[in-house]
Amino acid sequence: MTPSNDRFRELRELLRSYTVTGYVFDDTEDRRGIALSAYLRQAALDPARAAEAAAEIDDLLETGLFSDEIADDVDLLPHIRPPRGGTVEGCLAVVGGHLRRFLAEPDSPSRLPPQTAWEWRERFPELSHLMAAYFHQDWSTPRTERL
Repeated sequence: MTPSNDRFRELRELLRSYTVTGYVFDDTEDRRGIALSAYLRQAALDPARAAEAAAEIDDLLETGLFSDEIADDVDLLPHIRPPRGGTVEGCLAVVGGHLRRFLAEPDSPSRLPPQTAWEWRERFPELSHLMAAYFHQDWSTPRTERL
């Protein structure tokens, strides 16, 4: 459970999209990676999400990733590994740049089906519960016939 005054709520959602890459940044200055592309397809439906994530990245970078002031909030974030020779701060700055470009020229919402598991969960949050309940009802207990 996260506190209601969660300082990096949207950034946490953005970083969760990196499950598809094994929590490794795969973005470059020129190209969005798989995870960020998935996040931005969802943000196209609600651009305020990208604006909030960009503001949270700016706040985090301005305060400092290892600042005592935000240590408890940073602990709630998924731990993402930078590529060899990179830093988490550098990767977040790259992501922030992509978010600002997206906000300047937003993409139209995609008509394509979700491309990652994270994207499926974001677009259809109750689908897993529905499917789990459906299959549970059919296969949770052995069927016995009455004599």
